[in-house]
Amino acid sequence: MLDVLSRFRISTKLVTAALGGIFFVAVMIASQIVGNAIIERGLGSALDQQEIARLAIAAKSEARQMQVAVRDLRLAKTEADIRAAEERLAAGRHAADQLCVEMNRRPVSVDGKARIESLQRSIDAYAAGAKRIAAVRHRLAEDIAAGRSAEIAPLEAEAADLARNVTLPIAKTIDDLADGIVTFASSKAATEKNAAWAVISTSETTSIVVGSIAILVLGAAGLMSVFAVSRPIGLIVHSMTALAGGELSASISGLSRGDEVGDMARATEVFKANLLETQRLRAEQVEAEARAEAQRKTDIENFTTSFESAIGGIVDRVSTSSTSLEQAASTLASTASTTSELSTTVASASEQASASVQSVAAATEEMAATAAEIGRQIDGASRVAREAVAQATSTDESMTKLGAAADKVGSIVGLITAIAQQTNLLALNATIEAARAGSAGRGFAIVASEVKELAAQTADATKDISNYIAEIQSAASAAVGAIKEIMSTISGMSEITGAIAAAAEQQGNATKEISRNVQQAAVGSSQVSSGIVHVQSGATDTGAASSQVLTAAQSLSADGTRLKQEVGSFLARVRTA
Repeated sequence: MLDVLSRFRISTKLVTAALGGIFFVAVMIASQIVGNAIIERGLGSALDQQEIARLAIAAKSEARQMQVAVRDLRLAKTEADIRAAEERLAAGRHAADQLCVEMNRRPVSVDGKARIESLQRSIDAYAAGAKRIAAVRHRLAEDIAAGRSAEIAPLEAEAADLARNVTLPIAKTIDDLADGIVTFASSKAATEKNAAWAVISTSETTSIVVGSIAILVLGAAGLMSVFAVSRPIGLIVHSMTALAGGELSASISGLSRGDEVGDMARATEVFKANLLETQRLRAEQVEAEARAEAQRKTDIENFTTSFESAIGGIVDRVSTSSTSLEQAASTLASTASTTSELSTTVASASEQASASVQSVAAATEEMAATAAEIGRQIDGASRVAREAVAQATSTDESMTKLGAAADKVGSIVGLITAIAQQTNLLALNATIEAARAGSAGRGFAIVASEVKELAAQTADATKDISNYIAEIQSAASAAVGAIKEIMSTISGMSEITGAIAAAAEQQGNATKEISRNVQQAAVGSSQVSSGIVHVQSGATDTGAASSQVLTAAQSLSADGTRLKQEVGSFLARVRTA
């Protein structure tokens, strides 16, 4: 049975069950309506028959009043009594006629209508007989009033005969007709009541039967809803719940049904197939993601290793170069300090030479008297000149070393500049690779940006160092030139002191020449002093520049160390990402 029902749509089954219930309820309602109409009509007819019986009884009562009026009429002796009896007779007849008319207005059968018409005719006949008696009584009253005694007895006999032969039988007929109408109407009313009760019983039976059938139909519809709709849907819901919980091996029932439950089952089967396909695709996706993740880690490891090798080499070279630069700066500072000390010594010697020349100039006036003193001063001047030559030579060598150190620093600065450019290029490449890596290379991009910034700072520092070295080279060149002039001056002083020694014996004759030479020596001493001042200034500038170079080298070394730490930290984050 359920297999047959499963072939029909749920809407068809529900509509059929609803229509069946509606049909039986409609039949029950129609039966009630028809039964009520029949009962109403039967009860109305019974009430009409009861009313006819009541009217018939009332008509019989009015007929009795007419009989009483006829009796009074027979006993009346005067006209007043006769007229009073006639009035009561007329009132009784009028009332009886109205009652008959009222009975005719009621729905009655042909037999009942004939009985009522017979009653009406009997009442009319009784009234006519009563009029005849009244006429006799009027003549009798006139005879009595006229004193005609002989006429009284015949009139009495005629009135009695009319009463006995005419009105009395009619009165009996009226009673029989009225009783017959009452009996007929009562019987008819009882029949209608019995028919109404029968209809009520039939209607109740029909309602019970039809209601029971409707209950059975609705109960069957409910059972059908449970077993043919709710239960299969519950099985499908159970299957869908199992599928939603991941039990893809759950079976789907109702696939062969032809109703909506079958549609749901087939849709669930499609859903199950889609879940299986989704699970397969998800497994493939997980496997592909695992392979991609492994490949990504391999690529990152290779890249970080390559980057670490490249950046590590660069950082090591930067550190080595910064160390060499720091050492060169220290050497340059030491050389500048030595140059400053030597220039101070030369300045002191120059001052001493100037003082000696002044002493010579003062002694020229007493040269003749103090030849021994001149010889001593010449020996002192020769010694100072030799020392000045030695110091100038040493200063020249120091300045030569300073120039060489400046050249070496320049080459180191060039190397640092090249390293900074290479670092900048590698930082740019790292930024590009970080952009390709997406969110995984974001930290790498930050470190590459910091590396690029450090390279820019290194380039700026090397530029400043180059400027300082250029200043040092310029100052060293100036110092070398000044030293050469000092050496030339000192050579001149040596030649002068030689000439003074050679002409010591001719001091008297060569006093003027000695005075001139002493003046030239004074001028040379002034030039030596001026040159020494320049040398000292250049040495001071060289010391300041070497200090800046040393500071820049130390900063570069610290930046290289920081760069190496940042690169190591970045590579560690990339490897753990």
